[in-house]
Amino acid sequence: MFNSTLTENEEFSCPVDGSIMITASHLPYNRNGFKFFTSAGGLGKPDIKDILERAADIYKNIANENSKGAETAASLDVKRVDYMSVYASNLVAAVRKAAGSIEKPLEGFHIIVDAGNGAGGFFVGKVLEPLGAITSGSQFLEPDGLFPNHIPNPEDKTAMKAITKAVLDNRADLGIIFDTDVDRSAAVDSSGREFNRNRLIALMSAIVLEEHPGTTIVTDSVTSDGLTTFIEKKLGGKHHRFKRGYKNVIDEAIRLNSVGEEAHLAIETSGHGALKENHWLDDGAYLMVKLLNKLASARTSGLGGGSKVLTDMVEGLEEPAVAVELRLKIDQNHPDLQGGSFRDYGEAVLKQLENTVELDAKLLKAPVNYEGVRVSGFGGWFLLRLSLHDPVLPLNIEAPSKEDAVKLAHDVLNAVKEFTALDTSALTKFVGVHHVDTVSALALSKDGSLLYSASWDRTFKIWRSSDFKCLESVWNAHDDAINSIVVSNNGDVYTGSADKKIKIWTKQQEGGSNKHTLMTALEKHKSAVNALALSRDGCVLYSGACDRSIIVWEKLQVLGAIRGHKKSILCLAVVSNDLLCSGSADKTVRIWKRGLGKFCYSCLAVFEGHRGPVKCLNATLDTQKYDDNDSCSGNSYIIYSGSLDCDVKVWKLWVPNYL
Repeated sequence: MFNSTLTENEEFSCPVDGSIMITASHLPYNRNGFKFFTSAGGLGKPDIKDILERAADIYKNIANENSKGAETAASLDVKRVDYMSVYASNLVAAVRKAAGSIEKPLEGFHIIVDAGNGAGGFFVGKVLEPLGAITSGSQFLEPDGLFPNHIPNPEDKTAMKAITKAVLDNRADLGIIFDTDVDRSAAVDSSGREFNRNRLIALMSAIVLEEHPGTTIVTDSVTSDGLTTFIEKKLGGKHHRFKRGYKNVIDEAIRLNSVGEEAHLAIETSGHGALKENHWLDDGAYLMVKLLNKLASARTSGLGGGSKVLTDMVEGLEEPAVAVELRLKIDQNHPDLQGGSFRDYGEAVLKQLENTVELDAKLLKAPVNYEGVRVSGFGGWFLLRLSLHDPVLPLNIEAPSKEDAVKLAHDVLNAVKEFTALDTSALTKFVGVHHVDTVSALALSKDGSLLYSASWDRTFKIWRSSDFKCLESVWNAHDDAINSIVVSNNGDVYTGSADKKIKIWTKQQEGGSNKHTLMTALEKHKSAVNALALSRDGCVLYSGACDRSIIVWEKLQVLGAIRGHKKSILCLAVVSNDLLCSGSADKTVRIWKRGLGKFCYSCLAVFEGHRGPVKCLNATLDTQKYDDNDSCSGNSYIIYSGSLDCDVKVWKLWVPNYL
């Protein structure tokens, strides 16, 4: 419709002063709307608002007059023309010109179109066939606003699967898919490889930069780091990443040209692509014509046939193994908004994330960014931004592995945890059951039915040991890495952390909930807590830390501190209610016995022999039968110690009854 404002043809009453397209794009049939055009391009929000206000005034005046007479007079000026034929003939002419004025430059090429029952079906009979292409296997060409086969949307997985299947089933050279009103498009090569999102942008950039070396490519904010490298390092262009919204991208390209920076392509990952040579119109059909031009000109130049020429143009594009978009909704009725707007709340979330990132050495904030907070880390990146219209914060993540993507997601989750009006369920679900950092400790419930894991990612998880299903994840349990976890006989969970705290968690049964909640925090250590142990009866808690002390707790109160190691306490193990083992960075194992007084501990033994810090311990009663005289005079214990020296040592300890 835009081209009708530029075409000079009296038979078709062109150029027209303005044009209107009725479309709902890929939205449901009851969401139709108008797109308005003049020779200056598509109208924006201010123009449309002005039109609506003028229309309301006119309608008011008509309602007061003879409205039927006005409608009759207007209908006399209506002239029906087939402008689509004019538009299509211009597309055909462009391909012929690229091929050196050959009448049928696509002869022998098998090209399939999937219009998704939108408006793009014309491309088969009015563009491809006049150019000589074979189009058998093309599908869903008849317009049907109910979209009975699939949503016509190049970003939709079902739609892309449909065109890919058609290409492979028909052994076609190329597949083309349009959205409903043909302002977006994508393609599929003969092997089934999709040209959409970053890959389509890379392909169009390669074509445009051949024609205009060094030009700037303007894209939306969610394009990948690999695309930037491809455009700038391989193609020699400049990648200007701007905001989401095809109008934003187009307007930015126009602005760059106005200030002397040459830009010839503005394109979104959604498939909206506009070229300077096509008056900055986001025209999906014209975008595909640029691909057809390449096919036709390559054959004319003797470079071979098929879509391989297109596939070769994106060789070297680094693509992420994982790419997801999660939508975090803001509850506008939540008291945390305190009567403010969702936009203000969203901006506060972004500011908190920005501040958190600046304190994390693993993450790097993008030096140039026009929308939201974009951060690189773990070989990938994330972008959290505020939706243009809705109370939503979309989060895009790309990474070389699921593990790295989860790490990025976890950092975002940590940063926004205090914003209770923000629904982070999608983010929590994505992070899922995986720990995203070192698993530092394990514990079993008394009956062995539950396994507890703690991690440096500051979370602990509860697993059902029968099928290893994750039953619960307690996120951000501490402010730093969790180093130790123990479970009491009644199911209370104790966690020790590098944040110097010991936290006690109990199951909350009220209100139908069955989740662990914080009961209390113990704060006496002056440095990271590395190890915890409970006496067999669960009455006494031992905590070992980098401050070289073992604090003894009873009923959440400090009884005293055991000292003797020369370096950090790294591990603890309880043999009986009165016997405790400790391992240290000083390479020794010490055995402590509890006396009869309120706080009376003595060191029974020091085991030396490891060449590195002692990291883990276990101990058990020695059940081997000995001489009767020995067995009645004391107990024998087996102590197992593992060290950073790669050795596991086994020690035997005899404790006489009189001690």
